[in-house]
Amino acid sequence: MSKIIVKIGTNLLTRDNYSLNTSLLQNICNQIAELIKNGNQVAIVTSGAVAAGRHDYVSHPDDEDLITKQLLASIGQCRLLDKYHDYLSKHNLTIAQTLLTNRDFDQTEHKEKIFEVLIKLLNKGYVPIINENDVTSTVELKAENNHF
Repeated sequence: MSKIIVKIGTNLLTRDNYSLNTSLLQNICNQIAELIKNGNQVAIVTSGAVAAGRHDYVSHPDDEDLITKQLLASIGQCRLLDKYHDYLSKHNLTIAQTLLTNRDFDQTEHKEKIFEVLIKLLNKGYVPIINENDVTSTVELKAENNHF
């Protein structure tokens, strides 16, 4: 049995109109389900919350300040997780959300706890969905250029 981490970045998950590419996400989830069906354990490191937030809160990246991006991430995180849930539950897979920041890795104790939880989730058959907590950490949001 292999442990696989699938990293799905913003550029991959975002359409030309800066919204979430749900058809591509569904395709990726089908491939992940196949990996799991073949005996692998898979954790997903995902971006895309800001793009998912644009579905409900219409904006354009050129007009978004840092607070607006945080707002979009907050709105979009739920929508993004709903999509992962919808697409993976069709394969009888259950997701588990893990929101992290760089600060979570500053202390050895925190890193160890994160690792323990992720390993236990994988061993119990869950699919961890890992994303940066953009509401409290703005590292990724500041690093993005206006068009990803």
